[in-house]
Amino acid sequence: MRHRFTGSLVYELPFGPGQAFGGGATGPLAHLIGGWRMASIATLRSGYPFTVFALGDPADVGSGGIRANLVGDPTIADPTIERFFDTDAFANPVGDFGDLGRNTMIGPSFKNVDLSIIKSVSLGATRQLEFRAEFFNLFNHTNFGIPSNVVDSATFGELTSASSARDIQLGLKFIF
Repeated sequence: MRHRFTGSLVYELPFGPGQAFGGGATGPLAHLIGGWRMASIATLRSGYPFTVFALGDPADVGSGGIRANLVGDPTIADPTIERFFDTDAFANPVGDFGDLGRNTMIGPSFKNVDLSIIKSVSLGATRQLEFRAEFFNLFNHTNFGIPSNVVDSATFGELTSASSARDIQLGLKFIF
């Protein structure tokens, strides 16, 4: 892939003793409003390169994996799940190796944000209890894999795989 950005942050929320909000809180209220953090990881990347292959063994060399011929412009103005590129731009070579270069096509881009909300409670000088709520794929954005890339297959040019939907995980950790 050509471009990838990954950024992370951890932000201690300004609530509770010694903080901007609720700085004078004591006792159970201090435990309730203090000790909150948020953490996030965001990943953005351009699509993975891929190659379009011919169906079968058109060069009669005893193995598959031969590249297709490029016979037109595969770019379309508005790619969809059913038609990510112009499938008419490719053809099976006849009795020869295809002329398409390796990794000449680019798959869909990827966007993902994960978020954690963490609450820490001190249980004395050396012990701590930490509750975590973690949201993977926070915005439930569908990230597709590369499209079907074999000429004349029933799904040629279609996006047939995707990453996981939003996942929420709760955790409790005792630190001693």
